[in-house]
Amino acid sequence: MIATVMTINLTQAKAELKLWQQQGKNLLALVKLQHSKPGFSLYIPGYRCNNWYRLSNRYYCNQQAALAAYGKLLDSLSADICNTESSSKRSTHISSEAAA
Repeated sequence: MIATVMTINLTQAKAELKLWQQQGKNLLALVKLQHSKPGFSLYIPGYRCNNWYRLSNRYYCNQQAALAAYGKLLDSLSADICNTESSSKRSTHISSEAAA
């Protein structure tokens, strides 16, 4: 059983996962499922500590639904990273044009 220290929201979870990703960790291997009477819950490890964080207060009816929710979170993280990189490239391009 995973001892829960804290429940985090999806924005906080994305921040933790981004730290793991920057270290080259496989994000698919980080998630843990825990089954209880209401259903399955998702957990990820904290990057700066040795605690497990529960992702939201939501329970999922089965493993497939829980893992699909985690996949959706990873897709959202990936989209955020792509948007950040493309806006960074745009601002660099605009700055170089202004300097010319």
